[in-house]
Amino acid sequence: MGDSSIVRMDDRGRITLPAEVRKFIGGKVFKIEVTGRDEIVLRVVRGKEEVIENIEKIRLKGDATRRTVDASLVKHRVGGVKV
Repeated sequence: MGDSSIVRMDDRGRITLPAEVRKFIGGKVFKIEVTGRDEIVLRVVRGKEEVIENIEKIRLKGDATRRTVDASLVKHRVGGVKV
């Protein structure tokens, strides 16, 4: 499928993919990547495995000044209850 099409964005920011493109790719969930000011890439998200893989790549960093605080000493501030 090496064809190209021109599509327009509507006033609500939506872009409609042509029917032949939708049939060819067969997906309904996409990941969008901005690769440049004039270029974006849509990738089909194929099921739970790909979503899980993307979630596992997330690396959160905590507040270094609070990493030694014992949560049990401050849980009452946020409504914590011992169960």
